[in-house]
Amino acid sequence: MQPPASESARSRPARHGPSLRTLVLIALGLGILARLVRYGLNFPLWGDEAFVAVDFLARGFVEMLEPLTYRQIVPLGYMWATLCITLVAGLDEYALRLLPTGAGIAALWLFWRFCRRQLDVRSALLALAFLAPAYYPIRHAVECKPYSTDLLVALLLLMTATIVLKRPLSPVGWILLAIGAALAPWCSYPSAFLLAGIVTTLAICRTRSWNNANWLAIAGIGAIALASFTWNYFCYAKPQAAAAIGITATQMWDESFPPIRKPWLLPLWLITTHVGNLVAYPVGAKNGGSVLTAVLIVIGAMRLWRVNRPLMVLLLSPLPFNLVAAALEKYPYGSTVRTSMYLAPSFCLLAGVGLLAVLRRWLQPQARRRGVQVAVLSLCAIAPALIVMDAITPYKKRANYEARRVVRALADEIRAEDRVLVLNALSPDGELPFIQPWRGDGAQFIYYLSLYVEPKLRSAGAAIPPGARALDPERGRILWGPSQRDVIRTVQTPSTPNIDALPARHRVTTWALFFGGAEFAKHYDSAAIDAFVAGISNELGPAAHTTHVLQRKRDRSGTELNWQAIEVYRFGAAAAVESGAARGS
Repeated sequence: MQPPASESARSRPARHGPSLRTLVLIALGLGILARLVRYGLNFPLWGDEAFVAVDFLARGFVEMLEPLTYRQIVPLGYMWATLCITLVAGLDEYALRLLPTGAGIAALWLFWRFCRRQLDVRSALLALAFLAPAYYPIRHAVECKPYSTDLLVALLLLMTATIVLKRPLSPVGWILLAIGAALAPWCSYPSAFLLAGIVTTLAICRTRSWNNANWLAIAGIGAIALASFTWNYFCYAKPQAAAAIGITATQMWDESFPPIRKPWLLPLWLITTHVGNLVAYPVGAKNGGSVLTAVLIVIGAMRLWRVNRPLMVLLLSPLPFNLVAAALEKYPYGSTVRTSMYLAPSFCLLAGVGLLAVLRRWLQPQARRRGVQVAVLSLCAIAPALIVMDAITPYKKRANYEARRVVRALADEIRAEDRVLVLNALSPDGELPFIQPWRGDGAQFIYYLSLYVEPKLRSAGAAIPPGARALDPERGRILWGPSQRDVIRTVQTPSTPNIDALPARHRVTTWALFFGGAEFAKHYDSAAIDAFVAGISNELGPAAHTTHVLQRKRDRSGTELNWQAIEVYRFGAAAAVESGAARGS
């Protein structure tokens, strides 16, 4: 006899809270929204981005094969793809960040599809909740750097490898994997570790249904990956790395390399590395700041070892190869999230499996559903918090925001017929005082001058005199106008003409700009700048000098310094009028 419907309903546990489908939509929606909001806020480029961005100003596809201007190490596939976008969409921040933002959103969606095919729905949902609101994947998805594409390439390779593991006799998976092995090294440098791990996993996790063709396919995949990596390394990556010795040899990477020369420190290094930034999902920090995520990853790996051993081996297979490269000091291991972004799918999936195992261990069956809901919503709450923080401070550093604002204002003042000299350069040329490039902050200054000022000067069209040339961040520092030697010829033979007696065609304004401040003052010759200004003033009249302070800082004595600033000297008729007005007042 069937119980009454009311009794049957009472006997079933009541379902409260959002369904699993709703939770998936919440996680995906918040993750995508956080990326789009940050993209829409249009953060000013910061130093690391500007290092890469300047090469899109004047280089074509062939020139991208050469070492980059600021000696960055960036895959050719990323540079070419972004260059294609800039040719269509322009050179502003939106265009430069379109590829990584698109890659970040696509990776989030593909990660959910990947997890759903490999795991039960609750484990997949929890894994998604680790990646979707994670700070570093969101941040690097909206930066002109290749870290977001590292994540996307890793996911595509993992998905292709699992197709081969599940259907080893189907040629589709092998063909896709061969294509990935050929292209991945050109699009993502750390994909080499993942490709090595995939080949190793396929070799040790073979099934009884495998035949000689499968072994030939594995050998073929390995050969393709090795050939592509070798070609890329010797033709492109090695010259880049050789030119970037100033970056690769810095002490900032010391903690990324295992202390092989001090083996007694190795156990501590391994522990601190694996509970630090390496596994900072959804948030974390150095010195044990990611220990909870690390514990969940270990639990998840133990769980997968019992239920899906090939998948567990596949996910962790890149680690030994990355560790060997770090021991050889060829690629960092673990000190920063960005260089290990390709491992995000592995760590987030394992953390999701581990968290569900913990919930199953400590919660009664009727409470597990609610536990999953609470866990997912708690993790996803990080995304709205990040959105609010981004809206309040839409920049990485306030100085970056101020630099963009100042250059925009200068672009409004500069006329198409004006002459503009930039004193920051990578090397001296003997014509202008040498003001060094000042790392990424100086690169940002050069980028924004080229973005906002140079197009305005180009608009002069036929009025541009012969010999005029555009900004070259490496060898020349003139934005537009006569050659530097013509402009500053009077430095060698000073004279003091009457500014009103100059012909009208000479009454254009000459601007001399440089990025400096107290942070850099000890590294350049202030006397040379003063002599330069005095020489041009003798020819064109007194300069109107303005200091645009980007950042203030107090020294040890408490004195407030203009820590970073943009110095502007304006010579010519307009400057003389301003100086006269100032004296009259």
